Amino acid sequence: MPEPPPIGRTVPRRDRARGTLLAILAALLAAAATGTAVRAQQAAPDFLRGQLPDLGASGVAAFRAKLEAFATTKAAGNPAVFAAIVRRGLDAADRVPAGGNLDAIALDSLSTEPTRADREPTGQFITKLRLGKDVNSARIVGGLPVPPGVADEVVVVEGNSHLCSGIALNADHVLTAAHCVRDLALADTTISKIVAVTSDIHGGEVKRFDVTGAQIFGGAACADVPLTAQCPDLGLVTISGSMQVPSLVFATEAILDDGLMRTRPTDPPFNLFGFGCTRAGLPDCPTSMIGQKRTALAFQAADCAVTTARGCQPTEFLLWNDATSVVDSCAGDSGGPVLLMPKQEDAVGYRLVGLTSRAFSPVGECGPGGIYTKLTTPRVIAWLRDNGVVVTQQ
Repeated sequence: MPEPPPIGRTVPRRDRARGTLLAILAALLAAAATGTAVRAQQAAPDFLRGQLPDLGASGVAAFRAKLEAFATTKAAGNPAVFAAIVRRGLDAADRVPAGGNLDAIALDSLSTEPTRADREPTGQFITKLRLGKDVNSARIVGGLPVPPGVADEVVVVEGNSHLCSGIALNADHVLTAAHCVRDLALADTTISKIVAVTSDIHGGEVKRFDVTGAQIFGGAACADVPLTAQCPDLGLVTISGSMQVPSLVFATEAILDDGLMRTRPTDPPFNLFGFGCTRAGLPDCPTSMIGQKRTALAFQAADCAVTTARGCQPTEFLLWNDATSVVDSCAGDSGGPVLLMPKQEDAVGYRLVGLTSRAFSPVGECGPGGIYTKLTTPRVIAWLRDNGVVVTQQ
């Protein structure tokens, strides 16, 4: 398993961080001084650099085009069948050794029967992402916008002139980061705060729900303490009204542990979602760069329970990509979900495994990678159930 870059003090990924000009200059100087070294440590095998090995190779581009054309004809307008064929074709391509012949893959032999993931809008969208649509900018920082109707469970949380992301667990509960509960003053009854179901907070259809209450994991004992294994970065928000959002499946600890190993070229990547900044480097972001739902695929991971990276708790994990395919969450993505893509023929589909917490960078720089809170531990599952959330874990 690749070793992530060392980290020092971490900074929550929140919107409109109250940094000064000196903090911004410090970030730029730090990036200039250490950026090359950090990127060098992030070097990875070809299969971790993007959706398929050797993304720029003409053979891969030709295979993708052939697969897309074949799936389009075979599916006859059925998006689930299209996704099933493309996903299986890409899985087959992942198993071809470097330098192998992709034309040897018999497309006619691919099953056209959709799995649950193929039928879900989010699964169909991520399959298109794997197909290579705008793959070189496949990142939340400056990356791919999520179209309306996809991943509606990924929501905006606003309050106290700040913005965070969140994941709707059911009609009236939203999971977000504990530092978002604090920064957005979500437990304060004197300010206005809302949860919004939308793909773009700046326009289009936005369904807003008033926040009626919020709490952080660990209660008063964790209210003012730094993040520790006993006080993970988790907060639970309740709303008035009833959101119409898809149901979620939580991964088990064993499935997340296996996903974090990433020992095989065919290991599924992690899928990030959030409404955060689209600019790498700076810890502060203009409002215009925050509020559009974006997604990314992260191909490098490490378990904080076994890594030596400083500042990382056993209840957390790390995600990043190398310099050839920069993928990262950013300011405003705090509280956004991490889904683990299913393995081939997995009947369950996408599983919820984590929540965006903070950056590698000591100044909150976006780009080098991030730290994510595990949602699979018995303590987290029990806390959610104790607070009225029905959790399906498999």
